[in-house]
Amino acid sequence: MVDAFIPGSKFAAVSITGSTCWLNCKYCMGKYLKGMEHTPTPHHLKAFAKKFYKQGGRGILISGGFTREGKLPFTPFLQTIREIKKEYDFVISVHPGLVNKGDAENLRLAGVDIVDFDFTLSTYTIKRLKNLKDKDPPDFASSLKYLYERGPPYIAPHILIGLPAVGAKLTLEEIEFLKDYNPYVTVFLAFIPTEGTPLGRAEPPSIELVVDILQKARLLLRGELSLGCMRPASYKNSLDIIVIEKNLVERIAVPHLSTITKYGLRKYDACCSVPRELLDRFL
Repeated sequence: MVDAFIPGSKFAAVSITGSTCWLNCKYCMGKYLKGMEHTPTPHHLKAFAKKFYKQGGRGILISGGFTREGKLPFTPFLQTIREIKKEYDFVISVHPGLVNKGDAENLRLAGVDIVDFDFTLSTYTIKRLKNLKDKDPPDFASSLKYLYERGPPYIAPHILIGLPAVGAKLTLEEIEFLKDYNPYVTVFLAFIPTEGTPLGRAEPPSIELVVDILQKARLLLRGELSLGCMRPASYKNSLDIIVIEKNLVERIAVPHLSTITKYGLRKYDACCSVPRELLDRFL
């Protein structure tokens, strides 16, 4: 059974840095922050949470731009996150970027439920595309380790398929690396050439590549697989149908309405990384 995840009235994404990103990855340049609710101070975040709860909101993704060290600057917001959790019992997800031991512990102590973690072992991606000149694959590996050992209860690794100069072999190595952690869900994204970025004219991954990676991930990983919200519009519907009919994923983010109807997908108003134990409130 495949479930559809369409966040909206019950689950919101906020940027605690507004439209600002200091890192400006070459495939994003902060453009996707514009579609999030901007809560650039703890006061703004608390006010939005209160309003959203009254409107029926039950969950929130806290994201934003990253610093030049590859971190979401969430520390000033930790007390507010703790208050939101206590007062509204939101399901809270954070997209923190790289973390140290203290960061992982602080996220857990603040009441964060889920960490959405962009994982890579590609030196080219880290240094050339993410602009993290002083970081290497071990920094991403250690961040993941700290999150699993000291962080919130649910860690959802995200793997981006098809970035230029990142071959399938390395992507499969990333999946192999995750295997030892046995993630409850692994979210797979497909690179979108975004207009106005240095990679705006690059080629997206082929459907065949995405399907092949998912087929191999199905054999390697025991947890659920999700096709996340980043995938090229040019073949989104075709890809969704293939992965449903081949039983390659349990979750799809924002599929077309016709696909939902045709395959009788159950719909959740939430991000696709929300664990099964917390999904009832998002039906």
